[in-house]
Amino acid sequence: MAKKTTIQQQLQQLEKALPGIEKKQNKDINFFEAVGMSNQEIRHSAFFAWLFQSTASHDLKNNVLRIFFERLYNYENNKRILDKIEIDGNEIGNMPDPSQAFVDLVKGDTVVEKEIHHIDILVRVPETKTLVVIENKVDTTTHDNQLERYSDIVDKEFHDYKRVFVYMTLQGEDPINRGAGANRQINLRYCKFTYGEFLKVLEKVMPTGNSNKERKVKFILEDYIKMCKKTLFHDNPGVYDQCEQVVKDHADAVEAIKAYLQSATNDKVLEKCKSTLGAVPEPKGSNMFFTPEMRAIFERMGEPYDKKMFHIVLIKDAKNGWVLRIELELPSAKSSKKLQEMYKDAYQPSTFSPTQQKIIEALATEGLVRENHTDRSVGIVYQDGSTTFTLLSNQEKMDPFDSQHTQDLLNARLGKFAQTLQRVHDVLKRL
Repeated sequence: MAKKTTIQQQLQQLEKALPGIEKKQNKDINFFEAVGMSNQEIRHSAFFAWLFQSTASHDLKNNVLRIFFERLYNYENNKRILDKIEIDGNEIGNMPDPSQAFVDLVKGDTVVEKEIHHIDILVRVPETKTLVVIENKVDTTTHDNQLERYSDIVDKEFHDYKRVFVYMTLQGEDPINRGAGANRQINLRYCKFTYGEFLKVLEKVMPTGNSNKERKVKFILEDYIKMCKKTLFHDNPGVYDQCEQVVKDHADAVEAIKAYLQSATNDKVLEKCKSTLGAVPEPKGSNMFFTPEMRAIFERMGEPYDKKMFHIVLIKDAKNGWVLRIELELPSAKSSKKLQEMYKDAYQPSTFSPTQQKIIEALATEGLVRENHTDRSVGIVYQDGSTTFTLLSNQEKMDPFDSQHTQDLLNARLGKFAQTLQRVHDVLKRL
């Protein structure tokens, strides 16, 4: 009978097998991979903004925006939206040469802004009164009716501009309004676009000259294209079969690595929560913790404290992979008419104790209520089909192999979480 190898022995065997995979990978130095850009939307958006800025150092002028418009017009059924844009009183759909219309639209310098009103990219051409709003998604989806919210803001502030809304994703997902009830539908004002289509834009504007500036810009664009194909589209032939075989041969070692990384990531999150939120962790091995201030508030209100009543938890999402999700939960205990009224169109009524009902109503009055469980912003979230409310839900995909990404994510999310948690403390202190 063959002796079973230990996990440590399997890890050593796995380590010996990895060089074979590495040889088949593209090992060229890539700037964008080096800075961990692959799945970070904010960094992709910053790069796009640089490209759309006509006066930027790339010297591509308005060519990126012009070619972007042309490919956007010809992608799927975007024509039904873009044909309605008027230039000098004539709709583009009625013009003999729409491509010339896009040349006319991008005349003059562009003004590019990021994260204004939380909009990822806003490209403005003041000379032609043209505005492009781009919502950029890599791994995430829309939440809290953000598409409709953004278009309402832009309609109000730039009512005298020709407005184009773009929903840009990896695979060309539909621009869904993700709100409660009937609001979950395709937003017909947004054009769909994909990263693959955008790479074709970059290929078309690639510099062909031999000046130092042109060679540098060409290098940057080529690096970005290679990074996207490799990390976002996994376009790396010859590696898949060997990876599959290695995982099959060393399944226990691979699972041990995953478990260790999850544990290490949990420890980082817990430590950060302690320093940022003043959190007190539950016993070792648990991802749960609480704030002393919250516990004192409950004790003062005569609501028996229980670690399952109000806590923050880090969850490994089985469906979506590594997900950071920080939340406070409030179990239900007694029927709440206000709750039934709030969610009568979308959810089944739940039950809350008098104290819990008082808490919910106070927080709702302060605007700390949200309806969508997938919402990545802060707010109270009722979990349909369960008996809990979730307060201050934050959810974001994590890359446990990228310590800097983990740190950046924790800093960004916990900072906002701490501010909102303080608002909750202030509301409850007044009860």
